[in-house]
Amino acid sequence: CSDCFGHPAYCRACCLSSHKHLPFHHPSAWTGTHYVSISLTSLGYVLHLGHNGQPCPMTVEVSD
Repeated sequence: CSDCFGHPAYCRACCLSSHKHLPFHHPSAWTGTHYVSISLTSLGYVLHLGHNGQPCPMTVEVSD
C-alpha cells in the first residue's frame, strides 16, 4: 500500500486486516513484472460503520 508508512507488502488477508480502519488507502498488487493499483473492495473489503469496524451483532438474515 503506497499510503502506508514504509510501503509494506501484505497478503490479501493481512492487507484487509491492516486496513480495517483505513478504507481510503490505495493498495497495489504485484503482477509478476510490475505493480498495478487495486481497490480494497476488490480484495473483499466491507466497511462496517459503528461497532469498532465489526458487523452489527444485532443484524438478522432476511429471507424472501
